[in-house]
Amino acid sequence: MSTGEISISTLARDLQTTPSTVSRALNGLPGVSAKKAAAIRAYADRLGYRPAPYYGKRSNCIAMLFPDSTVEPIDEQFQRRQIYAAERYVSQIGKFLFVNFVSTSSQQLPKLLQEQRVDGVLLAQYHQRSLVEQIRGQGVPVVALDDETLRLPCDCVISNPRKGTVELLNRLFETGHRRFAMVITNRKFPTVDRRFKVFDMDLAEHGLTPPPEYIISNVGNSLADGARSARQLLSLAELPDAVIFTNDLIALGAMLEFTRAGIAIPNQISIASFDNSELCDMTLPPLTSVELHTNDVVKIGIDHLVKLIDNPPPPSTDTFTQIEVDSSLVWRQSCRDHSK
Repeated sequence: MSTGEISISTLARDLQTTPSTVSRALNGLPGVSAKKAAAIRAYADRLGYRPAPYYGKRSNCIAMLFPDSTVEPIDEQFQRRQIYAAERYVSQIGKFLFVNFVSTSSQQLPKLLQEQRVDGVLLAQYHQRSLVEQIRGQGVPVVALDDETLRLPCDCVISNPRKGTVELLNRLFETGHRRFAMVITNRKFPTVDRRFKVFDMDLAEHGLTPPPEYIISNVGNSLADGARSARQLLSLAELPDAVIFTNDLIALGAMLEFTRAGIAIPNQISIASFDNSELCDMTLPPLTSVELHTNDVVKIGIDHLVKLIDNPPPPSTDTFTQIEVDSSLVWRQSCRDHSK
């Protein structure tokens, strides 16, 4: 028997068990004793079994998976932008997209993956390493968006905030700003952590170290949370003259609060953020923001996934590709463009 003829059903018949039990054992899922799972995996290895759901029966479908968590705050606006970008581009290249939300507490793969109905998986936002390992265990190509190969065992595409952030800080510095603050959501997310690191490193190059009270961390992801961060800054003995927010939504909440408190933007305080969403042109004044080129991240991720589908790497590979997409600055009237 050739390895190409060995299926989960074959293994189940030989071992006198069910295909679902074999599948669970091979993918490290619960419901099978450790002893039995080890025996199944050993037998599969001895026969040279390899998952091969794609040969000759491509579905022409890609899955886009988002984490579905009741604990972590969700940036729904950013999520919608990613889905829209993916749906548009996938249709342009003649493929289909399934959008699925995966419970962060579940140990099971979505049914569309268990049933091998997709050719590849695009991971959006923050997923656990164990999910990537399960997907790869199915022999399914996977690419993660806005993540890093340092964290996940798969190829990743992520925006690099350095270019846009450095341009922003240099321009603010040139116009007399010296008291810089930053309001941060959650640094466990690679995209957020990168934004803070560039901010911190570039200010250090200018010889500036913001006092601890100017760095507000673990802020929720809503207008109300942005407003609370503004009130925290307003309570300080000296107000910063520039505040950088890690996304547009919390920046908008802060702008509303500063305005209510009678603080003039940008004459008394400059405000900037990241994402360059449609909110930026709706604020008063319009919001300066670092464009992270979400559409390009999604498009490059899909192109790379298609490449992996057409030319799958060896299952045992432990070398992964990190693709970086440069950022750019969109300067608007929320930042003072002259010295006081």
